[in-house]
Amino acid sequence: MEETVKKTELKKPCINCGAELRYLPGTRNITCDYCGHHETIETDETGFRELELYPYLQQMGSLQHSEKVSMLNCGNCGAVQHVEETYKSLY
Repeated sequence: MEETVKKTELKKPCINCGAELRYLPGTRNITCDYCGHHETIETDETGFRELELYPYLQQMGSLQHSEKVSMLNCGNCGAVQHVEETYKSLY
């Protein structure tokens, strides 16, 4: 079963006042804008390995599964209709 992460799970509340802690890029700290409480983000020494984007995309391109999708836009109401090759009519 696939798990999805809810947007609220990505927010960390302040232990003092409950407000959302904010991250300042380039630091290892998250800070509360209301009470000034700050916490240090613990990092693992192994960390993440950075991938070069272009070679990765070239490698993944051969594994890509895609299909062409045709869409029709109604000039009267603005509706968008997905059209498959096997459709004989839309009505």
